[in-house]
Amino acid sequence: MAAKYRKIDPRMWKDDKFRELTEVEKLIAIYVITAQSNRIGLFNFSTALAAEDLGMVPERFLEGFGKVILTLNWGWDSSKRMVFLPSWWKYNHPDGRNILKGCLTDLHDLPESELVKRFIDNVQYLTPNLHETFREGSGKVTGTYRHQEQEQEQEQ
Repeated sequence: MAAKYRKIDPRMWKDDKFRELTEVEKLIAIYVITAQSNRIGLFNFSTALAAEDLGMVPERFLEGFGKVILTLNWGWDSSKRMVFLPSWWKYNHPDGRNILKGCLTDLHDLPESELVKRFIDNVQYLTPNLHETFREGSGKVTGTYRHQEQEQEQEQ
């Protein structure tokens, strides 16, 4: 199996919201970013596995996890067990169109969720030259892009 690497950007330690977290909450945030994440910042997440990996009782993990989600403005869909990190591209910017297209195939592993829609609308940290590639790539995987185009055409 190929190794999976995740970046930890040192700017995280200067982020005002991250600095608000307690030591335990910072550990939880780093775990979320590195342990179960994928290449796009929208991924399946098991709170039970996280609690086990961190050696915490589930209640303690869930309390800290809730605070992290709220403080860092991350998305959490408990029914689909998915996490969305809106600032993912800020710290893990793709190096080009083809790399972005490859990363977007991670959407195949995810169930339908409101978080997928939020993800598709989130191009804030992508350079403008990647916006169209992102919209096309995410739409091809989810079918959302074509649906949105049809709605826009009908409105016009």
